[in-house]
Amino acid sequence: MLLTYLRSSSIGSYQLCPQKYLFTYVLGMQDKQNGKSTMGSVVHKSLELLGKQRMAHLKKKRSFIDEEFGKINFSKCSIEYFNEISHAHYEKLFPGIMPANSKKLTLEWTHLAITRLDGEMNPLNQNVHAVEEFFEVEVPHDWAKYSYKVGDEVIEGRLGLKGTVDLIVKEDDIFFHIMDYKTGRRYNWATDKVKTYDCLAEDKQLLLYYYALRLKYPDRHFYISIYYINDHTIDKVLVPGGVFTFAFDDADFKKAELMIREQFETIRDDKFPRVISKTCNHFKCKHLCAFSQIIPEMSPDVPACIFMRNEIERIGMEAVTAKYADLSRMKVYSGGGRQDVILEPKE
Repeated sequence: MLLTYLRSSSIGSYQLCPQKYLFTYVLGMQDKQNGKSTMGSVVHKSLELLGKQRMAHLKKKRSFIDEEFGKINFSKCSIEYFNEISHAHYEKLFPGIMPANSKKLTLEWTHLAITRLDGEMNPLNQNVHAVEEFFEVEVPHDWAKYSYKVGDEVIEGRLGLKGTVDLIVKEDDIFFHIMDYKTGRRYNWATDKVKTYDCLAEDKQLLLYYYALRLKYPDRHFYISIYYINDHTIDKVLVPGGVFTFAFDDADFKKAELMIREQFETIRDDKFPRVISKTCNHFKCKHLCAFSQIIPEMSPDVPACIFMRNEIERIGMEAVTAKYADLSRMKVYSGGGRQDVILEPKE
């Protein structure tokens, strides 16, 4: 499959269903947006605004600029106000997708995020270096080079790593503390297992973040924390949230590099991506993927993923890519609360 960059969600998508990865990251089609993930985006935006407020305060300012909401004066700042404008923003983007009580719930989640653990994870209590920091780095090895021919076009380059970090805290002149907020379950949907501390120590998202940020900030060391804001009951068992912190080192850097290479080569060499269900009846197909449904402009008779699998059998992956892929999407990043950000090529 065509692969020019990796991000944590693309790795997760491939783990869950390679066909889902094909639609999202090769064909450039929009996956399903659900109510809970949109509510999570509201909470992330509120926490981002708190982080920007803190950064402005550290610089002895009384206002800050946000790319969605413009100038915000400290006199307006509160979690209630941030929740109000963030909820309205995502309701406008995805009308009707969040439940009727979502504004109340997102406020409760944001309040929990900043008060849990005695406010330890509240951005207002941190020496905030950056919020929602986007990174884009190239893997500096020959094995990361790629060259694809799609129709008459040749796409060449070196594997990129892209992502957005929720919060970077400056602990001192050496250490940055990377924080990632989660409103969802502490659960791996690909393996159907709860994520334990040991599982998270091998988590591909955290390892990718660590590797990429080491490349971006070579003179820094990092702590990385993943913060599950909410508790959840899974199979009638309470799975508590909380903070899981890791001080990765050089051995983890090598481990991350091996993981990235393995993911790159596995996805790149996959010419016939599997599906979770050949009938699209699996609950993950129905609830976690937009391509398990019929898309009339593709086929009026069968779900899109089945149609595309049949197309790959008929004409092959290269021809499918040439016929159906939106190559302009190779320059678009939509993640970490960012929507369709155009990535300009480097000089």
